[in-house]
Amino acid sequence: MIEPTTSRFSNAGEVEQIAEYRQFNLLAILAAVLGVLSFGVLLSAFLLVVPLLALMLGAGGLLSFHRNHELGGKISAWFGITLALFFMAWSATQYSVGRCVNYSEANQVVQDWLQLVVDGEKEIAHQAMMSITRRQATGLSVQEYYAMDEEASKAMEEIFSAEPMSELLDLGSETKFSHIKNTSLTYDLESTMMDQIFRVTPSSGEPLNLKISTIRKYNKAL
Repeated sequence: MIEPTTSRFSNAGEVEQIAEYRQFNLLAILAAVLGVLSFGVLLSAFLLVVPLLALMLGAGGLLSFHRNHELGGKISAWFGITLALFFMAWSATQYSVGRCVNYSEANQVVQDWLQLVVDGEKEIAHQAMMSITRRQATGLSVQEYYAMDEEASKAMEEIFSAEPMSELLDLGSETKFSHIKNTSLTYDLESTMMDQIFRVTPSSGEPLNLKISTIRKYNKAL
């Protein structure tokens, strides 16, 4: 006796459910995926395009849902939008805090360096203007270094014999320094450059405004 086979779909509800899955909103799925990948903006500002795309696709997914309520994926669209906004806000906060920290540290470095110059510590001040790889050897005093390295000594004298360095040397150790404003901050893959304006006020005479650039090199070994 041959028994009748049972239909794969037991009722109309299951058929409708599978049809609904087939109409899932592709834009919502892409928005969710890009929302997760938006964490990359914390590593590089160039990846800002990822959360922006997540926002655009998420908005498109929500618009499609309003036009066709049979589409699925509304939660996925909101998920992608939320993650994109979260990582963008985190990145903006990270940039602002990092900018303030960089300028604050540069401010102190510049004032310490100016004090070295007006105190007549030309050798130490010149060392601070050089890259780490070109500075004096460990265990050797700066005086010995410049006495032994004629090229470095000549470069130092050329810098401090020209204005405004020569003028700073004549101001005296009682000179005061004050930060006026930050002008620019630029990044590249190897360093950060910060430009600042400082006012140099000697114990007697007119104050002098100087624009000083501070460069922070990144340690590639890290």
